[in-house]
Amino acid sequence: MTSQIVQTRQYTSQKSGYSSQTLWKSTRTDLLEPSHILPHTNQAGDPYYIGDVYEQSCVGQAGEIIEEHLLAFKPQAPPSRPYLRYIESLAHGWPHISYLADFMKVTTSPPKQRFLSELDKAERACRTKVAMLTFEPGTSVCRVDFSDTKALSEALNGPDNSHNTVKVRLFVVEDLSRDVIEAFGARFDIDPLFFRGHISDYMWHNTRDPWVELPDLDIISRKRSYMHVQYVQTRYFRSEDSLRRARWETGGFNVLRRVDRDGNWVRDVDIPNSDVGLVRSRTSLWIRPNKNEEKGVLGTLKMSHPLLGVTSKAGS
Repeated sequence: MTSQIVQTRQYTSQKSGYSSQTLWKSTRTDLLEPSHILPHTNQAGDPYYIGDVYEQSCVGQAGEIIEEHLLAFKPQAPPSRPYLRYIESLAHGWPHISYLADFMKVTTSPPKQRFLSELDKAERACRTKVAMLTFEPGTSVCRVDFSDTKALSEALNGPDNSHNTVKVRLFVVEDLSRDVIEAFGARFDIDPLFFRGHISDYMWHNTRDPWVELPDLDIISRKRSYMHVQYVQTRYFRSEDSLRRARWETGGFNVLRRVDRDGNWVRDVDIPNSDVGLVRSRTSLWIRPNKNEEKGVLGTLKMSHPLLGVTSKAGS
């Protein structure tokens, strides 16, 4: 059977960030454009081609795969990326941190490496959708949006933004990218485990998985300056095509999020070919531990990217 996808994508730089619009005409949508293929699917194949947790990472600084006999000559991150350098230095003693470094190099979930073109990686690396919310007593909330990393870096590091003269300031981030992680991590010295815990959606791990997340002891987690909230979102799809569109959209996220089909369709009750999709999501919050010269409350909130083509929740 011939598989066909005809689509148009439009990214526009707006004050609130990028927006995407997709027009679909499909006879079958099980073959997606390569950059939207999700790991751990039939289309993706074996995910261990990037190595396993017991091996040295074979991902180079440009997101390429380095052959085993050349790993000894693998270069460090450039000086322009000090936070990535810091993460690489930690990876020797904390192998699961290496997966975050690979995420920044590949610019998305590392098992997607072989499906990305140079243009895909360039777009994903600088993807920015950040809102800076400032709360002051007796005034309304002040919101400033950032859709490019240059403006974000200026806001984080500029002389007029010490972030110590406000009562409460919260940065809300949708999705994550290499440049956004670098900007926040280097500016505020954020624990890499905060980012590491947000980029995946796994519920369990195998013994070889390089994407393994090691749980903290309760006594340690209490001292962390961040938290992750993992939950399941339900989405109602009136047709199989709308479910395919949602899966295509999740393939465009940098962080790994997937739509799992519920499959509990009831004859004579539900609309034919309708279904419920389950999305494992995470919201992550970091609060700055103030030093002697720092005042106020400063935090960052990482949100999962919404499914733009889906508006109805199950049961609504």
